Amino acid sequence: PKSLTGVGANQRELDANSRLTKQVVLDLNEVSDENRLPFEDGSFDVILCSNAAEFLVEPREMFKELYRVLRPGGMVQVAFTTKGTYGGFEDKTVQFWNTMEDAQKM
Repeated sequence: PKSLTGVGANQRELDANSRLTKQVVLDLNEVSDENRLPFEDGSFDVILCSNAAEFLVEPREMFKELYRVLRPGGMVQVAFTTKGTYGGFEDKTVQFWNTMEDAQKM
């Protein structure tokens, strides 16, 4: 890709990805109608949301924002863990995520 923007909760993890051309440290649980993602409408061709859905307090609000910054005809891919551990962050998953069946998570 011409550019690759990484959004993450801490700088250390973003720094570990040498392919990123831009880094944004952001707590996705602080994104709301009043506090939007720091990107213009239609900024991205592809968005990959990896291992974040299970930690979102307001997932619908976050996905609205993802689609706002996605260009028309673009693609959002979501990857999440359904079973097992969450990389040592089990206590950070939101309550309703842990009570849903796999099909509900999708």
